[in-house]
Amino acid sequence: MTFEGELFFSHLNEVRGSPALARLLDSAFKAQNYVQSFPHIFSSQSSAQIFAGRDRQQNLLAVCAVDTEVWSEPHFLRGACLGSVAVEPACQGKGVGRRFLSWVVDEVRQQARHDFIYLFSDQPEFYESLGFIRIGEEILCEPLLQELHHGSRRIVFRPPVLTQHLNEHEILRLWPAFESGRRTGESHSSFSKFQLAASIPNMIVSWIEDEGKRIVGGCFVGKGIDFQGVAHSFFAESDEFLRHFWEEFIVHLGPQVCNLQVAGGMWSGVLSPFLKKKSAQHLCLVYEFANVKNHVQEFLHGGRVYPRALFSS
Repeated sequence: MTFEGELFFSHLNEVRGSPALARLLDSAFKAQNYVQSFPHIFSSQSSAQIFAGRDRQQNLLAVCAVDTEVWSEPHFLRGACLGSVAVEPACQGKGVGRRFLSWVVDEVRQQARHDFIYLFSDQPEFYESLGFIRIGEEILCEPLLQELHHGSRRIVFRPPVLTQHLNEHEILRLWPAFESGRRTGESHSSFSKFQLAASIPNMIVSWIEDEGKRIVGGCFVGKGIDFQGVAHSFFAESDEFLRHFWEEFIVHLGPQVCNLQVAGGMWSGVLSPFLKKKSAQHLCLVYEFANVKNHVQEFLHGGRVYPRALFSS
């Protein structure tokens, strides 16, 4: 069955915060308060573009967000990260999503701001039929509950705390430590996006400090509705500090550690003795604009980049 009515596509950034958007996202993802879980995308302060599809009566039938991710190493590339693709359940399987996404791809291409579009999906066949290609996967690991040995360096461990409960001073201290200590191919993020992301419900952060009370390592846990319980966005001044942090983190969590998963990234090699591969949760799909497939594969090779890092440009 196909959708027989007319479809009207447009850039609708003013749709942010509208009840219609919240209803569509909640029904499409079978979630509650989906918008609140992604303030860095759907808040009025976000720089992400919102694309929408409506019928003649102006009912919202499809929506997606496009955020720009700037990857500076090993090649400077601007990627359009396509996410939160939602179609009204009653319209699913009727060609609405296909027509809508074909239009979005054309719009992004015409803007001439990006080298490629990428996204993650557990339905790769649908996106491949639109011209996307598979080039990688997101690997999730589970912690190995082995005996851990601490080094001799004196550190202070900050137990996990909800990012919503951080005060302004703590955010100002975390920001430079995170920016200088993460290992991704992305360029530095904006402080405003960092602040927005820190307001995501149920996300926690934990870190260690050295003798001089400098934050020298840490990570975030929980990432919106789709990544609750996943440790991600690791940062540290050195391999030693990251191992220190991980040991403290696992010991502190105790019985809760069985519910924790770890997102792959450039720090995976350091943590590999303490991790066991669990699953490849999502596939990375890329639509090329400028012959960049090989470069993007370099980013993804061996977990070099975790492209859905929360605090990107």
